[in-house]
Amino acid sequence: MQYRDYVPNLFVIGVPKAGSTSMQRWLGAHPEIGTSSEVETRYLMDAGDPLCRADGYAACGLDGYSGYYPDRLGPGKIRYLLDVTPQYYYQETAKDVISRLDAKKVIMILRKPSDRILSLYKYTQNNTALLSPEMSFADFVHEIYLGPGSALVRARPMLRHAITHCQYARFVGEWATLVGGDNLQVIIFEEFVKDPGKVLKKIATDLAIDPGLYDSYRFPATNESYSVRLHWLHKMLRRSRKYAPAWLRYQTKQAYLRLNTKRYSKYLSDQDRDTIAALDREFLGWEQKLTQALGRSEPIWSRN
Repeated sequence: MQYRDYVPNLFVIGVPKAGSTSMQRWLGAHPEIGTSSEVETRYLMDAGDPLCRADGYAACGLDGYSGYYPDRLGPGKIRYLLDVTPQYYYQETAKDVISRLDAKKVIMILRKPSDRILSLYKYTQNNTALLSPEMSFADFVHEIYLGPGSALVRARPMLRHAITHCQYARFVGEWATLVGGDNLQVIIFEEFVKDPGKVLKKIATDLAIDPGLYDSYRFPATNESYSVRLHWLHKMLRRSRKYAPAWLRYQTKQAYLRLNTKRYSKYLSDQDRDTIAALDREFLGWEQKLTQALGRSEPIWSRN
């Protein structure tokens, strides 16, 4: 597919709840990388996905990308246009379009499956207010296993397929085949969090751009998790937000977060720990396959 100067050539494709928002901000701080006007463009979503944009690829083709990038590739410093959309990880449209681009680099971030599913539970319960505050983590995982039999996850692919999406070795192999192993970087979330400077410098080096920025970069916190105080209020505002102009949502967001949210609690009940242990056993075989696929000699998560 012929490349156009407003089409991204650098993609962060996942997985959801694995630090992609921080990656977008920190990569976007580099003078040789141009970012989109929205943190997640979600431009290459499948037509039937609930997150598909009305003005996305299915309706507008590659030309529609032009509205998302104030920066363009050209004779200046910008060498990459960045599209960070973690859902691309499992989207057939993204796989097809990205694989056919003449120029592309793909970054995949992977997080310990049980921790990722726990984070997805907290996010769905608090940020998006889709879960009752009384629903336990064990009940949430049960709903995921029910799949199409669950009214809660049936219409939400990111939840319905959360277990399958953590079978990472399968997706790594598929994307490596689609874009070429040299064009795919796999980042482990826990290593990314522990030493972001090391990870970002490696990414910059692999992209053939100056890694020196990250020697002194401060890596500001981005999109931190929170717990909601009044769920009924949060749910009401979530439903009405589409009617408020973007500038109003932006100006009032921080004040609202201070009033109706609190720091995310890391407390785990005995039931939570049992659910996490069961998930860890579920994914042990897939972890071993991923370890082998990435050419590592030590287990990625099970030793931690």
